[in-house]
Amino acid sequence: MTVQNSLAGDLLRVALQAHDGRLKFPGVLAPTLRGAVLVDLAAAGRLQRAADGTQIDTTPTGWDAADELLTGVNDHPDRTLEWWLRRGTPHLHELIAELLADGVWSIARHGLGSTTTRYVDAEEARIQNLCDHVENVAAGTATPEDEREAALSCLAVSSGSTAPVGDDRLNDLLNSCGPISWIVRDVIAYLQAAQADDRAGLQANLMTGGFQLGSV
Repeated sequence: MTVQNSLAGDLLRVALQAHDGRLKFPGVLAPTLRGAVLVDLAAAGRLQRAADGTQIDTTPTGWDAADELLTGVNDHPDRTLEWWLRRGTPHLHELIAELLADGVWSIARHGLGSTTTRYVDAEEARIQNLCDHVENVAAGTATPEDEREAALSCLAVSSGSTAPVGDDRLNDLLNSCGPISWIVRDVIAYLQAAQADDRAGLQANLMTGGFQLGSV
C-alpha cells in the first residue's frame, strides 16, 4: 500500500483544483484524509468490526502513514474515532510530501512574490476524469464500479470536493460501500457532527459579535 494506490491518495488528488493548483477546504480535508486511511486499513483487512469492538491486525502494510496510524490505534484502544480524526496522524502536509517525493505532484511557481503554494498533478488528465466520474457517482448519474469507488465518492462529498448531495443519496452511496460501509459510516457521521458544531460555533460568534457591537 502506498499513497499512490490508496483511497486517501485518490481523495487528496481529487481535492486539488486543477485550474489554480489549490486544495479545496483544507481544514475539512485533513480529518477526512485520516478517515480515508482508516478506510484503507479496513479494506486491507487490518481493521474489522466485531461484536466486542474493532479487531486490529497490526501486520505492516508497507505504507508508513497507514502503519503509524494502525500502531497508534492498537496502542491506545481507549481513544475514540473522534480523537483519531481530529488529532491523529497522518497530517495533511505529510501526505502532500509523499506525493511530491514520488513525483506525483510538483510545486507550481508563480513568481517571487507569491505566498500561496500551488501544485500540479503529473496525471492531470486522468485525475480530472476521476474527478468528473466521482462527481457523477455522487450525483447518481453514474454507478460506482466497486466499494472503494463508492467510499471515495462518500468522502469526496463530505470534504466538499464534489457538490453536496441529499441524505437519501448519501445513504445509497454508503450502502454501496459493502464490507467497509461500517467504517465509512463512522467517519461520515463524525465529519457531519464536526461541521455542524463548527457552524453552530460560527453562528454563536456572529450573534455575540453583533450584540457587542450594538452595545458600544
